[in-house]
Amino acid sequence: MASGKSPLARNYDKILAAVSILLLALAIFVFVRATGGADGEKAAFIRGLESYEPANPEFDRSLAEEQLKAYLKTTGKIDKPFRSVVDESSREGFFLPATRVWCVECRKPIPFESETCPLCGKEQPKKNPVIADDAMDSDGDGLPDVWERKFGLNPVDPADADLDADGDGFTNKEEFANKTDPRDPGSHPDIFGYLRVASIEAARLPLLFQTVSSMGGGNYKCQFNYFDKELNRGKTLFVNVGDVIGPLDRLPGSPLSAPPRFSDFKLAALEWRDESVFSKIEQKEKIVKVPVAIVERISTGRRIEFLREKESTDSSYVVTITLTRDNSEFVADGSVGEAEFKIRGEDFILAKVDVSAGTVVIRRKADKKEFFVKHLEE
Repeated sequence: MASGKSPLARNYDKILAAVSILLLALAIFVFVRATGGADGEKAAFIRGLESYEPANPEFDRSLAEEQLKAYLKTTGKIDKPFRSVVDESSREGFFLPATRVWCVECRKPIPFESETCPLCGKEQPKKNPVIADDAMDSDGDGLPDVWERKFGLNPVDPADADLDADGDGFTNKEEFANKTDPRDPGSHPDIFGYLRVASIEAARLPLLFQTVSSMGGGNYKCQFNYFDKELNRGKTLFVNVGDVIGPLDRLPGSPLSAPPRFSDFKLAALEWRDESVFSKIEQKEKIVKVPVAIVERISTGRRIEFLREKESTDSSYVVTITLTRDNSEFVADGSVGEAEFKIRGEDFILAKVDVSAGTVVIRRKADKKEFFVKHLEE
């Protein structure tokens, strides 16, 4: 049975395909004619310029050359129009736009790698073609974004480079340069270059030789006044030759079973020396025997002479060292022993002192390494 549809309806898809093909062919024809026409116009223009005979050859020739250059530049852009460059290494889709920057002159978007603007011809600033992710520094403070995010800093705030996040005396920028943790006070750059000697004072010994008593048989007992710095008070002690000066009083809070405390000094010997004194009774000089207590500092083995009721000093010193980063101070007190002290939790001893130069050498106990410390005014 014949269909009720009209011939147009039955062949609609075929008619549509035929029309599309005709339109496509027409478009191709127009494009070819336009391209060929442009080429013909260009060739005709060039032939006209070449056959032109100017009235003023010198002037018109230079003008014709300028016109030709302008024409060729214009037709060249038509023949080879500007196309955006797509970074194929990171391209994920056909329509992904290329990486572009603003031209410094015409302020139009141009390919990132362009050395000159393809639109206005302006030379562009030199730049690295690729910036690695771990080197990206959005705020230009010298700290990579990756590092700032790792340690909780702000990658778009340049001010945090000069802050001290952990309070150890070093800025975040210094911590980055030395590969230390800006959030850990115990992790910091080498501090020894920032140590300075603030003062050097001769150590005042905590001993005063008072008197000597004969115990018979050539034995003597010496009386000393000892100033206990830990208790901040003095104590009178009687010592035999060869004994350590002590015992000292117990520290507050120490158990009764704790061993007795002793000083760092020992009465090594007792000598009698001739000394010229003026006798008020006889009104003349006379020679008498005076006692001299030879005290040995146990920690150093150094021997010190004490005359009765006279203070004595040895070659020990009290040195104050300051850390210029935060003005913290460390005291090496040679009057009570080996002049031990701590810097940032590490144990040191005072190794050498140059009083005239105001400098010292300190030794780290852990590895015996020595460090020279300059005077504060240097």
